Amino acid sequence: MLTEGAQSSGVRTQFLKRIIEFCDKINKPIQLLYYPPYHSKYNPIERCWGILELHWNGAKLIDSEIMLKWASSMTWKGVNTVVRLSQKIYKKGITL
Repeated sequence: MLTEGAQSSGVRTQFLKRIIEFCDKINKPIQLLYYPPYHSKYNPIERCWGILELHWNGAKLIDSEIMLKWASSMTWKGVNTVVRLSQKIYKKGITL
């Protein structure tokens, strides 16, 4: 059996305990898979982006005004979003 995500973290000990008991009962081995700490699952902006995609539900985002309107009308975890358009032009070829 493969498990992923928060269910396989050490925080979810009850889940892990039950999985181990189940696998022992059916006599099957398990393999736990862990997300690396930098995975997009743990990046708040990635979660927000996914919620925004669901919110606009396939609307045609033909210009920045429409995009800002949709983003401004979204709530995330019960909080209204604060949205502004950045006009900043970033230099190319900059590395650390």
